[in-house]
Amino acid sequence: MNCFDKKGFTLIEILLSTVLVVLGVVGVVNAVSSGLYADKSVEGQSVALNLAQEQMEAVKNTAYANINTTTFPTGLAPLTGAFSNYSRQVILYTVTTWSPYVTTVYTGAGTNTNPVTVATVYVSWALGLVQNSVSLTTLLVQPS
Repeated sequence: MNCFDKKGFTLIEILLSTVLVVLGVVGVVNAVSSGLYADKSVEGQSVALNLAQEQMEAVKNTAYANINTTTFPTGLAPLTGAFSNYSRQVILYTVTTWSPYVTTVYTGAGTNTNPVTVATVYVSWALGLVQNSVSLTTLLVQPS
């Protein structure tokens, strides 16, 4: 009986098949990990947009005369409870003079007699080490 007639796998065949299996498993794990991160990212953005919309509705439901005196979070204020990972900020400013193009579109005169308040709501949150943010902006006009 010759020792080369034995059936079986050589060491190189076993190493090569092990490397191929490991590469396949690493690829699948990487794909699943990327999918989970993308899912968390979309979930965070959806929650942030809902929080921004909630704050914007509060701003829009405030009487125009009280819009600058009502307390809104002017700095980046952290939220509490289930949304403690999120911070929210409202920026309000009044525009009294328009550029010539916008003036003719909105008032037809050189000076805006009905000031407009620009309201912007920012919401930011961290996902891992990455800081994300969304913003909503609207114009508020004093009713005539």
